[in-house]
Formats: sequence, structure tokens, C-alpha cells
Amino acid sequence: MEYSIGVIGKKEEILAFKGIGIDTFFVNTAEETEELLLKLRKDSSSHYAILFLSEELFQNLSKDVLDRVTKEALPAIVPLPGVSGSTGFGDTRMREFVKQAVGSDIFAN
Repeated sequence: MEYSIGVIGKKEEILAFKGIGIDTFFVNTAEETEELLLKLRKDSSSHYAILFLSEELFQNLSKDVLDRVTKEALPAIVPLPGVSGSTGFGDTRMREFVKQAVGSDIFAN
């Protein structure tokens, strides 16, 4: 099976990814993002290994939808900093994953 990479976000933040051949999905709200993620999850023809999602939209996803779309190993949903820079959300989320997997915060100062 062949897998793809996709990027989800506001047009002005992710348009450049389209130019290098990555599938782009333009959304403006968390609600649109949730609908798209559930649609991609249900669509058996969409085979995404990684979906990059703008941090702003990622932060506003409901826990229920996030749990539903991440219950399988793929696609990996990775926060992508916006045009104004990182909010730190991606780092915090990664730290939580590592802490859960390892059992302690190995990134603590």
C-alpha cells in the first residue's frame, strides 16, 4: 500500500505545501477540521501516513474527535506551527507522548 502526506490548515498558512506536491486541505475553523478528519478517517481510499495540522486548529479540536482519528497508528497527526511561529503546543504534546510512553518527563530541565 502506498501512503501519502497531507497538510490541513488555513490557505495562507499551507498553500506553499501544494507547490511541492503534498495534498493540502484548506479549512478555517476547528469544526471544519473535525469534519475533514472524520471524513478522511472514514474514506477507505485515503491512505495518509502523516497529516500535518496547524497548531491553532489542532488546539481547538474536541477530545472526542481527536481520540477517534488517532485510535489507529496511522495517520500520525503532527502539529505544524503557523505563520506567526510556534505556540509551543507541538512541543508540549510531544512531551506528553514521551512521558506517557517512558513513564517520566525525560525533557525536564
